[in-house]
Amino acid sequence: MAAFMTAAMAQDQEYVVRYAPEAALPDDPASWWSFVDFIELDKDDFTAAGGGIHNGNEDASGRFLLLWHEEGLILMVEVTDDSHLNNNAGADIWIGDSVQVAIEPTGERLPGGDGVMYEYNFGLGAPNSATPSFVRELQHAEAPAEFHPETVSYEFERVEERKLTKYLVFFPARQIAPAELKADSMIGLGLIVNDGDREPGQDGQKGWLGWGANSIVFGEDASQTNLLILSGEALGVDPAGKLAASWANIKTSR
Repeated sequence: MAAFMTAAMAQDQEYVVRYAPEAALPDDPASWWSFVDFIELDKDDFTAAGGGIHNGNEDASGRFLLLWHEEGLILMVEVTDDSHLNNNAGADIWIGDSVQVAIEPTGERLPGGDGVMYEYNFGLGAPNSATPSFVRELQHAEAPAEFHPETVSYEFERVEERKLTKYLVFFPARQIAPAELKADSMIGLGLIVNDGDREPGQDGQKGWLGWGANSIVFGEDASQTNLLILSGEALGVDPAGKLAASWANIKTSR
């Protein structure tokens, strides 16, 4: 069973990101939870907004993990939510069940938003709470001049019978420039999982689960991100002895 860390409301939490050479990456991402440290988000990490109500961990809870490679960062998020609802798309995808990620690529975590950090917002939204949207809301000064969602690989899935929403994203190095993807590098990260519900007055962004949440909410601020530390310790081979998936498969998984 993998170790896990419980998120705290305070800033300056740390997450050690394991190195994942392609030869050690198992076929099934669902198995990663077995041997990669992850951060768990529950009712204690929930902030209500706009009259939102948290009705227990079945209503909103989740976990996330990260892995790194010289080519980029992998983020996987799983959210337990008894009703997935998002009537928005594109730049408005955050107004409903969705994920928002702030990435400060240098580890300096200086104050500021646009020009200092990236913010990526994504989720399953309109027309039927089932269509993927992925947008770059903020960009670092060294970001590629134009952003096209197809330059970031992602796969989202709602598993209704398990009340689970899954998000798998590969951020290529150039979309988090000037991050240095090597052992002992540091990167600032903030992440929130937005939640709304179907009850009257509960649709939209009615709260969020957060890790470094203040980097995104109440005014974007890179100084409020938590810290990723890239470990030189390579990810071990799958204990079940499965063949490894190639990075090419991950990066074309949509």
